[in-house]
Amino acid sequence: MMKRTFGILILLAVCITPLSAFAAPPASGALLSAGQGSGNPGSMGVAVPITLESAAGVSIAALNFDLQYDESKLNLADVTLGVAAQAAEKVVASSLPANGTIRVVVYGLNQNAIGDGVVANIVFDVKADATVGSIPLNFTDAIAASPEATAVELQTAAGSFEISGDPTTFADVPRSHWAYGYIEALYQAGYISGCSAVPKLYCPEETLARGEMGVFVERGHHGADFTPIEPATPVFADTPPGVWSTKWAQAMYDDGYTAGCSTNPLKFCPEDNHLRNESTVYFERMLNGVDFYPPDPTSQFYYVDIPYGENSVWYSKWVFAAYNDQIIQECEDEANRADQLFRPFDGLTRAEAACMMAKAKELSPVSP
Repeated sequence: MMKRTFGILILLAVCITPLSAFAAPPASGALLSAGQGSGNPGSMGVAVPITLESAAGVSIAALNFDLQYDESKLNLADVTLGVAAQAAEKVVASSLPANGTIRVVVYGLNQNAIGDGVVANIVFDVKADATVGSIPLNFTDAIAASPEATAVELQTAAGSFEISGDPTTFADVPRSHWAYGYIEALYQAGYISGCSAVPKLYCPEETLARGEMGVFVERGHHGADFTPIEPATPVFADTPPGVWSTKWAQAMYDDGYTAGCSTNPLKFCPEDNHLRNESTVYFERMLNGVDFYPPDPTSQFYYVDIPYGENSVWYSKWVFAAYNDQIIQECEDEANRADQLFRPFDGLTRAEAACMMAKAKELSPVSP
């Protein structure tokens, strides 16, 4: 495996050739697309997704690409691994080979194929003196390698970054973000304040921790102004007094929303990722009442990765109910919506949580 992995890295290092941009899905090979970003002068932490779409039967284990941007208007803040590459257990590395060009390598010490979806996020800060207008994001070089370390035909599609003079509430949630309307609706209703005050950020692509989910659930249950009291003796062994999440975990337990993550001893696991299957329980009870308990699905419904009938598992009923109540269909990153997979064990992102909560609270999304 190591020999083949080194072969992939060598291939990526020496076989880089410029490619033209195409907009159509590939009939063969694969398509690497830069997404859209938007912000205002001074906006920080705006992520532009880089998405991979492979033709049927095509497997890609590593990617190398150069993306060009206008450094007079944008500062490169970070490069993060996308969810599709994370699922394939890859890592991301980056460098700056030239002014206004970011080079990104997505690879791993394995032969796992990278599925369709976001492989990386290029995070920009907009300079305070940037002028309003559209900035092209062009691929200048790109190459893909198969698990066998052979080159894969790779087409590219350029993206863009729009700078406007009308600021948004959160600098990292541009109007072009799929969850903008839901995040803004929750903010205007007083349910959320974001993940950072200065600069004002929401961190939409970060995975929500179980402790953070307590704030969503309890304010959804009691109202936007609710703050629970600090318990004298916390019920969970891993939520000590004085920690910010303790009172929220205690309130969730007292209100019947959670029984914790383990029973002996009773724990809440506040730092663990909050999973998508768990989210359906909370938001269904937010919508229908804390005593709501749906039936198991008796037949296959939209999501093909949710067991049903005699094969039902504990979360089957909750995903089925959330689907029927239409609080999950649109609450997933756009790249993941067409494959009929719910991904029950993936972490719930803060953007997905905002969408589900807005629907559970029956809030209309704010128009961009």
